Amino acid sequence: MKRIAFTFITAIACCAAFAQNQPVPYVEYGREEKSTHYEIPGKATEDTKTEAPKAQTSRPKDSILVLPNTIAFHPMQMVDGTLALSYERADKKRDKALRITIGYSKLDQTNYYSPSIQDFEQVYGEVALKLFLTRKKKMAPVGLYAAPYFQYRRATFDYHYKESTYYSTSDTTFSNLSSFSLGGGVMLGYNIIVLEMISLDIYSGVGIQSVNGDYRIEYQGSNIKPLDSGFFWNNGPIFKLGASIGVNF
Repeated sequence: MKRIAFTFITAIACCAAFAQNQPVPYVEYGREEKSTHYEIPGKATEDTKTEAPKAQTSRPKDSILVLPNTIAFHPMQMVDGTLALSYERADKKRDKALRITIGYSKLDQTNYYSPSIQDFEQVYGEVALKLFLTRKKKMAPVGLYAAPYFQYRRATFDYHYKESTYYSTSDTTFSNLSSFSLGGGVMLGYNIIVLEMISLDIYSGVGIQSVNGDYRIEYQGSNIKPLDSGFFWNNGPIFKLGASIGVNF
């Protein structure tokens, strides 16, 4: 756990240092160009028409364009085969953003939890409200943020249980097992925009989770825990560590 915390803190520091050398984000929600012609009284020739100054559309030199929407892929969710995508939208004040994440996995066998788990299918959902701490610049979705989050996870699977004794070996298959969890907590992260449109986000957090269903099985006096070896199905305190790469538009 200490190594994970140290790794995350180091990554945050590297992101912050990298951001210092990046162009200043130029916050803009939309651009529109307007031109108006004015005529001198009594004259309507083409050469007497003047054009009013256009609305400012260019951005400062050595800057990047930061827009309010982001669609991102979360690669660390692939540990247990879950393909997770998120959509994030910053508010007009540019001091917070709402992120919604949806994930899905379907595997014939998952070695992450146990090779005995078969026909594993899982759905995952998370909602996080990112509160950006760089209030003076108001550059959401860029910068350091804290975010309360709520998550839901549900899985169905079969479990092949093999019990060996001195005298015999028995195989039992538990079919159509189902587990679900509800959890929430707070996470801290850092988000940057590179190459004009690529969003990079790294985050970590703590929380608490309640797991229900067949994540534990009582069988002939034995307490079987099919999902207990995994990181995502811990009943009680949980630790969140993740990253995302996406497109800002």
